[in-house]
Amino acid sequence: MQQGLVRQAAEQGLVQLLGQAAEQGLVQLLVRQAAEQGLVRQAAEQGLVQLLVRQAAEQGLVQLLVRQAAEQGLVQLLVRQAAEQGLVQLLVRQASEQGVVRQGKMQQGLDLWQKPPEKRTGQRGAQSSYWQERRRRKSENDWFSQRGEPRDFKDEIHTGAPVYVFCLMEESEPFDDTKKTGKFDRRLVRLYKTFRPGLFCLPCVHPLGIHLLVTIFIPNRSAMDMDMAYYLLTETKKEKGNDLQASPSKVAYRKLLAENLLNNRTRILAFNSKPPAPSQPFFQEADVVSTHSVKSGKQRRHIPQAAERTLDAPDIVDDYYLNLLDWGSSNVLSIALGNTVYLWDASNGATSELVTLDEDSGPVTSVSWAPDGQHLAVGLNSSDIQLWDSTSNRLLRTLKGVHGTTTAGMDGTTGGARVGSLAWNNNILTSGGMDGKIINNDVRIRNHAVHTYRGHQQEVCGLKWSGSGQQLASGGNDNLLHIWDISMASSHPSPGQTQWLHRFSDHMAAVKALAWCPFQSNLLASGGGGMDRCIKFWNTHTGACLNSVDTGSQVCALLWNKNERELLSSHGFTQNQLTLWKYPSMVKITELTGHTSRVLFMAQSPDGCTVASAAGDETLRFWNVFGSPEAPKPAAKSTAPFGGFNLIR
Repeated sequence: MQQGLVRQAAEQGLVQLLGQAAEQGLVQLLVRQAAEQGLVRQAAEQGLVQLLVRQAAEQGLVQLLVRQAAEQGLVQLLVRQAAEQGLVQLLVRQASEQGVVRQGKMQQGLDLWQKPPEKRTGQRGAQSSYWQERRRRKSENDWFSQRGEPRDFKDEIHTGAPVYVFCLMEESEPFDDTKKTGKFDRRLVRLYKTFRPGLFCLPCVHPLGIHLLVTIFIPNRSAMDMDMAYYLLTETKKEKGNDLQASPSKVAYRKLLAENLLNNRTRILAFNSKPPAPSQPFFQEADVVSTHSVKSGKQRRHIPQAAERTLDAPDIVDDYYLNLLDWGSSNVLSIALGNTVYLWDASNGATSELVTLDEDSGPVTSVSWAPDGQHLAVGLNSSDIQLWDSTSNRLLRTLKGVHGTTTAGMDGTTGGARVGSLAWNNNILTSGGMDGKIINNDVRIRNHAVHTYRGHQQEVCGLKWSGSGQQLASGGNDNLLHIWDISMASSHPSPGQTQWLHRFSDHMAAVKALAWCPFQSNLLASGGGGMDRCIKFWNTHTGACLNSVDTGSQVCALLWNKNERELLSSHGFTQNQLTLWKYPSMVKITELTGHTSRVLFMAQSPDGCTVASAAGDETLRFWNVFGSPEAPKPAAKSTAPFGGFNLIR
């Protein structure tokens, strides 16, 4: 009756009942019945391999379970899952005690010798009848030479260096005169064979009679930077002799030069390729039911798919090249709607009007909060920049005609070059205009224009300073991305005095979306417009493009998660969505939909948890996409006397 119930449960997809059986202490019976009826595959597909392996090993049912898995071709999956759960030693020990390792075909094409080798007499290198028979049984699946020692297949290797693996072994014959039979040992075995790069979990037998359960990783030579490896090897030998005679200043200079040119690389062999995809799907840890207490890892956070709050944003200018949204450090959000700038206090939800411009100056083309969260810079269509005190709603200063004039219409009329992008660096307010110029304005002095960057031929629509304030990234409608170093800036705004550090022309459309990485100072993410649709990652020290991802739609804005290695992007047609990516794999975590027009602007709250998005559909939405920050760990209390006091020496 029990046998019929188990088979019916499997046929109805109820193999998950193993979990309930485990809780009631009936695993031994169910595992035996499942193995006898060939239900190992169903359990594997339901993600219950961990439960089967652990329970079978503890109940002494490995022989039955492994033999059944071998008949169904599931040995590789069984071994791999056991290895991931730390059960290899338990599995191998049980298998060897029950005789599973020495009999049957554990893997197709790999013959396990049932008869142990005869004991050799005389000298260690003497030949025996066993080895003579072994020579006659040469086959293409034989991994080792016929002399009892690994043969060097260097000429046959196409995938890279020799492979080194750690194996759990059982000695059926001793290596030398020391009598250490029947014991498990951990040894280093050198294997040579031509395989495709990847991970292999295979049981096999060494000619000396050692039964192995091995996990092999075969590297790929094409994934290595051999030139860099050779340079690091030779340079290390040279520096050992030179460091004794070199002055401290030369040593410091050499170290700084290596960090900038080599990106602080210290590994000689770096494998850059992604790990191969598994041949069979692995179970998810969350899907496995186990009676054993396992230390739980970090739980996957919940990301709400709907906006937490939605506000109206009437008269917002639907212009890709403007920047009309910013969230200050004082938790106040600023948004420009036509000729008016509004402030929304996130702490209490209060909304206030900061300024409404006349028709000659408007509309507002950019807004940016100063680092103190109190002062707001407002860029105008007339080429002026206004500085406002948000606490008193008072205009402090107007920077007149920062970007001069430009052709405004088809009839050749001229007008002020609008200020479409702003970025703060302490007391320096950097502005980008339609005239293609980038100007550093020191707001503390009368002659505010202190530096000028010239490199763009069309409107500058993206500006971002790095976290250190040393580098500035600028993107323009000319499809160019520039990296500027503040130390290379000219001391006066005369033309042609400033040279960019890097110029990138890889994007095929306007570059507006820019975001510096918070956890790696030299990492910059950039997004292209509708004809490009790509997010690219740059090493701004070396100028290398690290990765490029085609998103399928216009990239309007980018934001890094301050608490996790994640990147959020906003897009245009066709889905008008926000996409959360896992860095560096760039796997999509989720997509947030709700806007009915392109999501032009994004801003992040000071705590890094909430994101505000404004779109051409005249709505402002708030998303709890980045989750709550981790609570800081309390400082350990000092146990020493007077530990709570500062000592004065």
